[in-house]
Amino acid sequence: MKAKLIKKSEIHYDLMIDTHGLYTSTYQWTSNGNLLSLKNCQAIENGYDLDELVNEVYPIPENSILPIITMNMASRRAFKAGFQKALSILGDKKFSEEDIREAFAVARHIGKNSIAYEFEEWFDRHMKQQTEWDVEVEMEEVAIGDKYTPEPKPKLDKEGCLILKRVV
Repeated sequence: MKAKLIKKSEIHYDLMIDTHGLYTSTYQWTSNGNLLSLKNCQAIENGYDLDELVNEVYPIPENSILPIITMNMASRRAFKAGFQKALSILGDKKFSEEDIREAFAVARHIGKNSIAYEFEEWFDRHMKQQTEWDVEVEMEEVAIGDKYTPEPKPKLDKEGCLILKRVV
């Protein structure tokens, strides 16, 4: 089922399905009863799931002895902490939207240059922070009654939240 994920704040995302309006949200339970997973929404926004990255680098070994698992878990925590620290350091090096707008204003004031206006229009079209993503709700077929009548139903994760995949 195709839908649109909309970011309202750092912890509030809404899921809109076609013209049906709000379907569900990370913010509250809806009449449909399905809550969105904040982790799933952030993975769609960021383009990666940090827990999946950790599992690629430090998979949890099956049938292993306790000291190896303990070392592996410490390495996993260190990987996540290091990744988050790198993001916070790199995040400080970005120009804000206001910084860019101020640069355009100075360029317009100094030179009355039409190029500054063209760059500002380009900026407005391309550099705004994305707050909406096309997603697809994972569906599964469920048998109803004695007969197997496949009826698609939204697939839920272990916490009972809808599973979303970003449409690229």
